Amino acid sequence: MYSCNNNDKYSSPKTTAADSTIEEYTSQESKLLNIIANNEDSLLPKENLIQFYRTGNQYDKAISAVNSYLSKDSANIRLMHIKSVLLLEKPDTLASVSNLEKTISIYPSALDMIMLGAIYANQGNIKSIQLADVLLRDFNDIAEAEAYFIKGSYHTNTGNKKAAIEMFDNCINHTITFMEAYREKALALASLKKYNEAINTLNKALTLNNNYPEGYFYLGEILEKTNNTDGAIEAYQKALLYDTSYIEASNAIERLKK
Repeated sequence: MYSCNNNDKYSSPKTTAADSTIEEYTSQESKLLNIIANNEDSLLPKENLIQFYRTGNQYDKAISAVNSYLSKDSANIRLMHIKSVLLLEKPDTLASVSNLEKTISIYPSALDMIMLGAIYANQGNIKSIQLADVLLRDFNDIAEAEAYFIKGSYHTNTGNKKAAIEMFDNCINHTITFMEAYREKALALASLKKYNEAINTLNKALTLNNNYPEGYFYLGEILEKTNNTDGAIEAYQKALLYDTSYIEASNAIERLKK
């Protein structure tokens, strides 16, 4: 085949950026697979391949790889935990819950119990309280704050805001830098129209961690409820300062400036 510019030279196809990206991806995947083939008994190369797929948003391939390794080592708790994380991020919450329940039945680690408890709490499932109690009983030295946070989340999602605030206070009293507890406490206070307390809660969090985008965003939302438009815009701008991709903050600024 000849080019159409009257030059009797073979015209090779141009390599596009997309082609280069695919070639680079395939090359990296092949290298990782070769390392695994040469280190069958090592878990780290397998985790590297899974993370490679995960980073590329290739969740089906990552989960397929985990399943392949689990078929040869069905009780590997580390792999089972990784599978739960992947399923949750995919997202396939139902499958993640099922896998976490299976994992905990084999080996009840604090990490997996916290993860499952958080999912249950967001669903308003009373099992979250049961798991939190087990964490307080058996893993109090490493999971006390998370257990209180799970209980607070459960109460938030079942409408008992006062009980939620108490649990978030317990969480903060244990771990003063637990930013999510400040956020959830502030939102619970705001739902009770205790706006000044909610604002003070977020300001305390932002004093401890002044580059917490969510703190500024929710501060902006609560300031809006008090008709403090200028303060809300400033808070949203700070959220964007620390997270330029915070589209909700950008939209809020645009809306308030109209």
